[in-house]
Amino acid sequence: MGRIKSVDVARVCAIVAVIAIHTVPFENAGSPVGSTLDLATVINQVARFAVPLFFILSGYFWAQKITDARHIDGVSLTMAKRLLLLFGTWSLIYLLPFNLIDFLADGILGPVKQIYWNVASVARAPFS
Repeated sequence: MGRIKSVDVARVCAIVAVIAIHTVPFENAGSPVGSTLDLATVINQVARFAVPLFFILSGYFWAQKITDARHIDGVSLTMAKRLLLLFGTWSLIYLLPFNLIDFLADGILGPVKQIYWNVASVARAPFS
């Protein structure tokens, strides 16, 4: 069995931190995160190391793949293609219907209408 690298341990810690940021496991219903100094706020602030760490690790792994200056273009293009494929795939998934009751109420054309409304909504306010 191979040795566990410290980079892998850092990645696992960052994954747990991102999950904690998004799920807010200790948030009280009456007091949102950040309004008071409580356990949820402390965990939320401590977990904020995760996103910068992922950027640093991405650069680290990118640099590990480059063995010669002549290979920078090929490695960078391959990584960019993978990222664009992931981005495009998840963008299409997010356009799918998310409200099944409305989806079923619109009949056979329901999926097409729902996707159209989702695209129109994104076009109106792309950053909201």
